[in-house]
Amino acid sequence: MENNIKKPMDLDTLAVKMDEQFAKVDEKFVKMDEQFAKVDEKFVKMDEQFAKVDENHEFLAQMVAHGFEKIGTRLDTMDIKFDAIEHNIKALNSNVNNYLELSEKRYAELKQRDAILAKWLKLVADKTGVPIDISQLEKI
Repeated sequence: MENNIKKPMDLDTLAVKMDEQFAKVDEKFVKMDEQFAKVDEKFVKMDEQFAKVDENHEFLAQMVAHGFEKIGTRLDTMDIKFDAIEHNIKALNSNVNNYLELSEKRYAELKQRDAILAKWLKLVADKTGVPIDISQLEKI
C-alpha cells in the first residue's frame, strides 16, 4: 500500500504556491472585471435604448393627444354644421307645409269655383233650352 501522507512544505514553497494561487485568483478577478465592464456597457446601451423608447412613447402620446384635439375641434365644427342643416331642414319643412296648405286651399277654391260655374252653366242651359249633361262636366 502506498502511503498518502504528504510531506510538509517549507515556507518558501508554500509562499510560492500561494502566490501562484493568488495570481490565478487575480486573473479571474481581472476577467470578471472585464465581463462586468461589458455588462455595464450593455446596461448603458439598454438605458440609451429605453430613453429612445421613452422619447418615442412621449412623441406618440403627444401625437395621439394632438389627434384627439383635432377630432374634438372637427366634431365641434360638425355640430355647428349639423345645427345649421337641422335649421335649414326645419325651414324647408315649414315651407313645404305652407305650400301644401296653400295648395289644398287653392284646390278647394278652384273646386268650389268649378261647382259654381257648373251651376251657372246648368241655369243658362235650362233657360236657353240647350241640353247639357252635368256628369260630363264633373268628370272634367
